[in-house]
Amino acid sequence: MEGITQLGINLPALITQVISFVILLLVLTKLLYKPMLKILDERSEKVKSSLEMAEEARKEAETARSEMQEEIKAAKIEGNETVLKAKNVAEKQGEEALAKAKTQIENERVKAREDIQQERDAAIADLKNHFSDLVLNATENLMRQNIDAQKDKKVIDKILNEELSKLNNN
Repeated sequence: MEGITQLGINLPALITQVISFVILLLVLTKLLYKPMLKILDERSEKVKSSLEMAEEARKEAETARSEMQEEIKAAKIEGNETVLKAKNVAEKQGEEALAKAKTQIENERVKAREDIQQERDAAIADLKNHFSDLVLNATENLMRQNIDAQKDKKVIDKILNEELSKLNNN
Protein backbone atom coordinates (compact mmCIF):
# COMPACT_ATOMS: atom_id res chain seq x y z
CA MET A 1 0.00 0.00 0.00
CA GLU A 2 2.87 2.14 0.47
CA GLY A 3 3.59 2.13 -3.20
CA ILE A 4 0.19 3.54 -3.84
CA THR A 5 0.70 6.25 -1.26
CA GLN A 6 4.07 7.07 -2.73
CA LEU A 7 2.37 7.64 -6.05
CA GLY A 8 0.15 10.13 -4.29
CA ILE A 9 -2.99 8.06 -4.40
CA ASN A 10 -5.16 8.09 -1.32
CA LEU A 11 -6.83 4.71 -1.24
CA PRO A 12 -9.81 5.57 0.97
CA ALA A 13 -10.50 8.62 -1.16
CA LEU A 14 -10.16 6.52 -4.30
CA ILE A 15 -12.62 3.93 -2.99
CA THR A 16 -14.99 6.66 -1.93
CA GLN A 17 -14.76 8.20 -5.39
CA VAL A 18 -15.27 4.84 -7.11
CA ILE A 19 -18.30 4.11 -4.88
CA SER A 20 -19.61 7.62 -5.51
CA PHE A 21 -19.07 7.13 -9.24
CA VAL A 22 -20.91 3.79 -9.22
CA ILE A 23 -23.76 5.29 -7.15
CA LEU A 24 -23.87 8.27 -9.51
CA LEU A 25 -23.83 5.89 -12.47
CA LEU A 26 -26.68 3.84 -10.98
CA VAL A 27 -28.68 6.96 -10.13
CA LEU A 28 -28.09 8.45 -13.56
CA THR A 29 -28.99 5.14 -15.19
CA LYS A 30 -32.18 4.87 -13.14
CA LEU A 31 -33.17 8.52 -13.23
CA LEU A 32 -31.83 9.80 -16.53
CA TYR A 33 -30.66 7.09 -18.89
CA LYS A 34 -33.74 4.81 -18.75
CA PRO A 35 -36.24 7.71 -18.94
CA MET A 36 -34.13 9.24 -21.73
CA LEU A 37 -34.13 5.90 -23.56
CA LYS A 38 -37.86 5.63 -22.99
CA ILE A 39 -38.40 9.13 -24.39
CA LEU A 40 -36.14 8.37 -27.35
CA ASP A 41 -37.95 5.07 -27.96
CA GLU A 42 -41.32 6.84 -27.78
CA ARG A 43 -40.08 9.49 -30.15
CA SER A 44 -38.70 6.81 -32.45
CA GLU A 45 -42.10 5.07 -32.35
CA LYS A 46 -43.85 8.37 -33.11
CA VAL A 47 -41.53 8.99 -36.04
CA LYS A 48 -42.02 5.42 -37.23
CA SER A 49 -45.79 5.77 -36.77
CA SER A 50 -45.75 9.11 -38.65
CA LEU A 51 -43.77 7.52 -41.47
CA GLU A 52 -46.24 4.63 -41.62
CA MET A 53 -49.16 7.07 -41.61
CA ALA A 54 -47.46 9.12 -44.32
CA GLU A 55 -46.90 5.97 -46.38
CA GLU A 56 -50.52 4.95 -45.82
CA ALA A 57 -51.69 8.44 -46.78
CA ARG A 58 -49.50 8.29 -49.90
CA LYS A 59 -51.01 4.90 -50.80
CA GLU A 60 -54.52 6.24 -50.20
CA ALA A 61 -53.73 9.30 -52.32
CA GLU A 62 -52.41 7.03 -55.07
CA THR A 63 -55.52 4.86 -54.82
CA ALA A 64 -57.74 7.94 -54.88
CA ARG A 65 -55.83 9.28 -57.90
CA SER A 66 -56.24 5.93 -59.68
CA GLU A 67 -59.94 5.85 -58.85
CA MET A 68 -60.31 9.43 -60.06
CA GLN A 69 -58.58 8.57 -63.32
CA GLU A 70 -60.89 5.57 -63.74
CA GLU A 71 -63.90 7.80 -63.06
CA ILE A 72 -62.61 10.34 -65.58
CA LYS A 73 -62.17 7.57 -68.16
CA ALA A 74 -65.67 6.28 -67.40
CA ALA A 75 -67.07 9.81 -67.68
CA LYS A 76 -65.32 10.28 -71.03
CA ILE A 77 -66.71 6.97 -72.27
CA GLU A 78 -70.18 7.88 -71.02
CA GLY A 79 -69.90 11.32 -72.62
CA ASN A 80 -68.84 9.77 -75.93
CA GLU A 81 -71.74 7.32 -75.72
CA THR A 82 -74.14 10.18 -74.97
CA VAL A 83 -72.83 12.14 -77.95
CA LEU A 84 -73.11 9.06 -80.16
CA LYS A 85 -76.68 8.42 -78.97
CA ALA A 86 -77.61 12.05 -79.60
CA LYS A 87 -76.06 11.86 -83.06
CA ASN A 88 -77.99 8.66 -83.82
CA VAL A 89 -81.23 10.22 -82.57
CA ALA A 90 -80.60 13.31 -84.71
CA GLU A 91 -79.87 11.16 -87.77
CA LYS A 92 -82.99 9.09 -87.12
CA GLN A 93 -85.12 12.23 -86.73
CA GLY A 94 -83.57 13.64 -89.90
CA GLU A 95 -84.36 10.45 -91.79
CA GLU A 96 -87.90 10.45 -90.42
CA ALA A 97 -88.35 14.10 -91.41
CA LEU A 98 -86.97 13.34 -94.88
CA ALA A 99 -89.28 10.34 -95.27
CA LYS A 100 -92.22 12.43 -94.06
CA ALA A 101 -91.34 15.20 -96.53
CA LYS A 102 -91.02 12.68 -99.37
CA THR A 103 -94.39 11.18 -98.45
CA GLN A 104 -95.95 14.63 -98.30
CA ILE A 105 -94.44 15.59 -101.67
CA GLU A 106 -95.68 12.35 -103.22
CA ASN A 107 -99.17 12.93 -101.75
CA GLU A 108 -99.20 16.46 -103.17
CA ARG A 109 -98.00 15.15 -106.55
CA VAL A 110 -100.79 12.55 -106.58
CA LYS A 111 -103.31 15.22 -105.58
CA ALA A 112 -102.03 17.53 -108.32
CA ARG A 113 -102.34 14.74 -110.88
CA GLU A 114 -105.87 14.03 -109.68
CA ASP A 115 -106.72 17.76 -109.89
CA ILE A 116 -105.23 17.93 -113.39
CA GLN A 117 -107.18 14.84 -114.41
CA GLN A 118 -110.39 16.32 -113.01
CA GLU A 119 -109.77 19.63 -114.82
CA ARG A 120 -108.98 17.72 -118.03
CA ASP A 121 -112.14 15.65 -117.65
CA ALA A 122 -114.12 18.81 -116.96
CA ALA A 123 -112.57 20.51 -120.00
CA ILE A 124 -113.38 17.47 -122.18
CA ALA A 125 -116.95 17.42 -120.86
CA ASP A 126 -117.18 21.16 -121.50
CA LEU A 127 -115.82 20.68 -125.03
CA LYS A 128 -118.29 17.86 -125.64
CA ASN A 129 -121.12 20.12 -124.49
CA HIS A 130 -119.80 22.94 -126.66
CA PHE A 131 -119.33 20.59 -129.58
CA SER A 132 -122.86 19.29 -129.13
CA ASP A 133 -124.16 22.83 -129.07
CA LEU A 134 -122.11 23.61 -132.17
CA VAL A 135 -123.43 20.61 -134.00
CA LEU A 136 -126.97 21.54 -133.00
CA ASN A 137 -126.46 25.15 -134.06
CA ALA A 138 -124.89 24.08 -137.33
CA THR A 139 -127.67 21.60 -137.97
CA GLU A 140 -130.25 24.18 -137.10
CA ASN A 141 -128.70 26.73 -139.42
CA LEU A 142 -128.43 24.19 -142.20
CA MET A 143 -131.99 23.20 -141.79
CA ARG A 144 -133.07 26.79 -142.06
CA GLN A 145 -131.02 27.53 -145.12
CA ASN A 146 -131.50 24.36 -147.14
CA ILE A 147 -128.21 24.84 -148.94
CA ASP A 148 -126.08 22.42 -150.89
CA ALA A 149 -123.16 20.39 -149.43
CA GLN A 150 -120.42 22.90 -150.22
CA LYS A 151 -122.33 25.70 -148.61
CA ASP A 152 -123.07 23.41 -145.65
CA LYS A 153 -119.35 22.84 -145.17
CA LYS A 154 -118.64 26.58 -145.29
CA VAL A 155 -121.36 27.30 -142.74
CA ILE A 156 -120.04 24.57 -140.39
CA ASP A 157 -116.46 25.87 -140.72
CA LYS A 158 -117.63 29.41 -140.02
CA ILE A 159 -119.57 28.35 -136.93
CA LEU A 160 -116.63 26.26 -135.68
CA ASN A 161 -114.21 29.17 -136.13
CA GLU A 162 -116.55 31.50 -134.28
CA GLU A 163 -116.88 29.07 -131.40
CA LEU A 164 -113.11 28.44 -131.28
CA SER A 165 -112.44 32.16 -131.11
CA LYS A 166 -114.97 32.45 -128.28
CA LEU A 167 -113.17 29.63 -126.42
CA ASN A 168 -109.77 31.25 -126.98
CA ASN A 169 -111.02 34.58 -125.64
CA ASN A 170 -112.34 32.92 -122.47
